[in-house]
Amino acid sequence: MKIAICGIFGKMGREIVKVAYERKIKITAGIEKEEFKNQSPKNIFNLEYDFPILSSPEELDKIQEKPNVIVDFSQPGAIIPFIEHCVKNNLKIGFVIGTTGFSKEQEEKIKELSEKTPIFMSSNMSRGINLLLKILPEIKKNLPDFDVEIVEIHHRMKRDSPSGTALKLASVLGGKMVFGREGIAGPRQKDELGILAVRGGDVVGDHTVFFLGDGERIEITHRASSRRVFAIGAIKAAEMIYEKLKEGKKGFFSSMF
Repeated sequence: MKIAICGIFGKMGREIVKVAYERKIKITAGIEKEEFKNQSPKNIFNLEYDFPILSSPEELDKIQEKPNVIVDFSQPGAIIPFIEHCVKNNLKIGFVIGTTGFSKEQEEKIKELSEKTPIFMSSNMSRGINLLLKILPEIKKNLPDFDVEIVEIHHRMKRDSPSGTALKLASVLGGKMVFGREGIAGPRQKDELGILAVRGGDVVGDHTVFFLGDGERIEITHRASSRRVFAIGAIKAAEMIYEKLKEGKKGFFSSMF
């Protein structure tokens, strides 16, 4: 498997470079803004080989070794022109998208494009969160009278709020999302699902789901202590998409399990 990384000089991009290099997965290109084009990944990441930095989809046509999968951790929407280009020109390239903060229109566009090429998209690439997305609905099903709330904590520099992960967790649990409460809000409504975002320090990402009953409660917490866990998950997702490509499969995928 060969990969390209969109947002390669960002915090997550750098982690993915490390994990890919350790696992002997070849990186054939990086995708970044125009001002980064003259950078040498070989020198920056202390690699044994170099590869081009692209800033436009058309440049994919010119590189000698094309990737099988492009992994995206950049800005919302930046990857869409690259998917469109690959689909239009019948380039056999799949995509893994870990960027958050997409608009509904952008998400719909990505799902539409997945009819032509396999795309994995998740707001959280950790395997732990992906497992939670599978098991939480079962807990909710067996505890229908319990109230459900979510608290997420992230570093002070995070742009979107609440986190894409918190929204994804809420979506599999169901209920009317309430984003924080203030003033005389009145009694909690039965179908509410409260989400509280906390920002500060250098917290990589904590998510706690509360199942609150009469006389008892369950708290399920996932804590990411390093961005490495997301990089490992992204590579796992890329391997899954690569297998889909080899099988000639297309579609939109959002779970590793």
